[in-house]
Parts: sequence; C-alpha cells; structure tokens
Amino acid sequence: AALLWATGDTSKEKEATSWDEAGAGAYWAETRLVKAIEAEEAGKPQEAIKWREVATWQQLCCENSTKAALAWKEGKEKEATSWDEAGVGASWAAKQSGFAIKAQDAGKNEEASMWDQVSAKSKEAFQKWMQSAMAYKVGSIDEGKSHDQEGWMASREAYNLITSYCTTQESV
Repeated sequence: AALLWATGDTSKEKEATSWDEAGAGAYWAETRLVKAIEAEEAGKPQEAIKWREVATWQQLCCENSTKAALAWKEGKEKEATSWDEAGVGASWAAKQSGFAIKAQDAGKNEEASMWDQVSAKSKEAFQKWMQSAMAYKVGSIDEGKSHDQEGWMASREAYNLITSYCTTQESV
C-alpha cells in the first residue's frame, strides 16, 4: 500500500487503500487470536471460541480486501467495490462481535445481545456483498447491483439497531 501511495499516482489510491485494509484485517485477526489464547488460559473456553470466530471474520476482511485490490489493479471497478464492501462488512461483524464479548464479560447482557444482533446483520451484509462481487466477476451486472443493494439494506438495519439501542439507553 505504501509503495502505491508513494508513487503519487492518484489512480492507484483505491487499490492502495484495499491493500491497507487487507493488512489491517490480518493484524486484527492476529490480535483476536491472542485474545482467544488468553481466554483459554484464563479458563474461559466459550469466550475463546468467540474470539476465534472474531479472528476468522477479520481474516475474511483481509481476504476480501485482497480480492478488491487485485480487481482495482485490473480496472474492474464494480467488482472491486463489492469486494471492498465485503471486506468492510467482515471487519464490522468482527468488531461488533468483539463488543458483544466484552459486554457479556462485563455482565451487560442486554448490550451484548444488541451487539450480537448487529453483528448478525453485518454478516448478512458481508454475504450479500460477496455475492455482488461474484456476480460482477462473471458479468451479471443486474444481479451484482441487486446483491449490493441488499448488502446496504442489511448494513442499514445494523446501524438502526445501534441507534435504537442508544436512544433507549438515553431515555432510561
């Protein structure tokens, strides 16, 4: 990513950003695996399983961001955009699952439940964006657009769950 940015060629910016996201996904996957090991060592096997799942979602961020970078390099804008969206969706799902684990650990069961629901919606968005990218890859433009819109709808539902929860908490 840094090498692409260093060239000063602004046409490579999206590709560079995707490579950067791929690296970040790999980094966060590693840190979540460390959390899994720590949970195991602390005698919390269920929490360790959850942290491993979070690491898997971060790895999916890395993989999809890599696919995006390669598609950007080949000039496949719609496909690249969908792979980027899938990478972001996977990253969001991982972060939200991490929030759920931390809330559960702190005894905040209602908050943990909300984050689990939000993460489920982000996972749904991820799936739709992956389907979009695969459709664009084989030239199915209408199908790609449809899955892309479905991904954004699921993402919006995740956002609405957070907003609703925060509004409820403010009124208490």
